[in-house]
Amino acid sequence: MAELEQTSWTTMPGSWETNSDSDEPLNSKIQRKRQELQTALTSGKSSTAPLRKQIELLERVQGLEQQVNAFQARENNYQAQIRVKEQVIQQKQTELDNKQTQLTSQTTKSNQLQQQVNSLQGQITNLTREKKALEERMLKERQEALNTFKEEKTQLETSLKSLNEQKDTFQKSADYLRETLKGAEKSLEEVKKELALSQEKAQAVEEEKEKELTEKKEELRQRNEAFRTIQERNTSLGEKLSSAQSEISKLSE
Repeated sequence: MAELEQTSWTTMPGSWETNSDSDEPLNSKIQRKRQELQTALTSGKSSTAPLRKQIELLERVQGLEQQVNAFQARENNYQAQIRVKEQVIQQKQTELDNKQTQLTSQTTKSNQLQQQVNSLQGQITNLTREKKALEERMLKERQEALNTFKEEKTQLETSLKSLNEQKDTFQKSADYLRETLKGAEKSLEEVKKELALSQEKAQAVEEEKEKELTEKKEELRQRNEAFRTIQERNTSLGEKLSSAQSEISKLSE
């Protein structure tokens, strides 16, 4: 019994909140993230995949906490039953000792007392067997729960790795757009110089150049908007990745 009491559910992850949001309840944090997702869906300015993934991870963490609480309650119940069995065993042992004393001092009642002794010994044996069965069942369920939580932790780590890979992909896209923007700006300068040198040409040629300049400006504007969108996504992804890494650090502890 002493060995069982030394092993408790305090070694299980009781809190899965990040360091930055340690004062915020997990349920409140999930609701806040859902509101952020709704806002992102309404605005349509950025991808909601990373935010959805983060909400999924938080909900899985919440499910794990609920499982821990359920197993803790069941284990407490087993411990209570074991303590009751031990108390009954102790009472029966006291009765047995008394009966054995009576058997020594009252030989005329030896047969009757011996039957009572045998009965009490049988009760003690049965209670001891029930206590052992409860202890084995509790240890088995605890081990199964620990195995389940290890698998969940591995899945969470895999999800975080996927988020890191997505961040790298967005960063490469941003670098490509940045280089494209530089090339577009250089092209715009060259077009301006050509327009300055071609002012003496015919009106038809000038209109053609004006049209080309307008197209270049529109292309530049579109690329600028795409670049700003990528930057906003990268910023949001960085914040979410930082939060997810804090969570996995807590899980590792």
